[in-house]
Parts: sequence; C-alpha cells; structure tokens
Amino acid sequence: MKILDSSKLYFTADTHFGHKNIINFSERPYINIETMDDALIRNWNSVVPSDSIIFHLGDFSFYNAQHSKWILEQLSGRIILIKGNHDKCTSYFKEVHSMLDIKVLDNINGNFGGFTNITLCHYPMAIWNKKHYGSFMFHGHSHGTYKPIENMSDHHFADLPKNLFFKHNKIIDVGIDCWEFKPVSYANVVEKLING
Repeated sequence: MKILDSSKLYFTADTHFGHKNIINFSERPYINIETMDDALIRNWNSVVPSDSIIFHLGDFSFYNAQHSKWILEQLSGRIILIKGNHDKCTSYFKEVHSMLDIKVLDNINGNFGGFTNITLCHYPMAIWNKKHYGSFMFHGHSHGTYKPIENMSDHHFADLPKNLFFKHNKIIDVGIDCWEFKPVSYANVVEKLING
C-alpha cells in the first residue's frame, strides 16, 4: 500500500482521448475529437502542477500506442494508470495497476498525521477494502451514471438507516465527465464526499 501526501495528489478517469463516440455518449461539449483532445490537455495542465502525482483510473486513450504516448507526454504530473476496460496497450505508462490501495496522509478526522485508506479501481464496487472502517473508493467507468445510494444491496448495510449506510458508502466517480472535464484534486474530491 502506497502512503502519499495529500497536497499534490490528483485523480481522473475516462479521458477517452481519440474516441469519437464518447462525445455523443457522454454529451461532451466538443464538435470533434481534435477539439476534445486539445481541450482535455489544456484543462489537465491548467489544474495539475508538474510535481504532482495523478492517478488515472482507466480508459485513457483510443489511439495507438505511439499517439497515446505523445498525448501522455503533453500532460503534467507523474501519471499512474489504473487499467480500464478500453486500455489495451499500456506500455507507454511507467506504472500500471489493475487496482490499487493507497493511504493518504491528511487531517480529515482532525488527527495530525492521520491517514485515509482509498481503493482505486476503474469500476465502482459495492464492497472494497476497509469500507466498513470508513475507507474511500474512487472509480471511473460510469461517466457519472452510478448512484451508490440507490443500490443498498450490500448485505452488511441492508437493515441500517440510509444515513448510516451513506456514512460508510464513501464512493465517488473521479472521471472527467463529473468534474468539468478536468482532473480533481484530493482536497476537492474529499470535500464532495464528506459534504456532498
């Protein structure tokens, strides 16, 4: 499990560089893949400092490896890929995982030097590592359509009040379709998880 400082940590998913059909499928405000790709690169670099770590939770590009590598080289930060269902060739990334558990040093619970456990996966999960202890689950894949509060099939919480279920159901889509087509900082995603 990697332990990371929260101050320079970013997340994203589902950029789908070069994917023409995603423009209509996700109702993206771009007229073609060239304008989408250019905008996504500009958006990325406008929020991600070069000395940051950014986890991309899958579906990076539909281009071949050479063009995908060229796009990757345009983007700020140290990029770690969590493979998605459309990531066929990933050799141009320095670090690739199927799923990853990380610990982030933060002050969420008011404890100086405390940390938060997070499971990173392309797909949303009903149950993940340490969920019952308040860990977070960051995902992509659903392009903002997955609503975990509507799915109380997790048998551990089925008989509990919804507010208690939601307290332990800290799952969020970090894909660009949910965050104004930009990566999101750790601080912003946690703020959304905790305060809605």
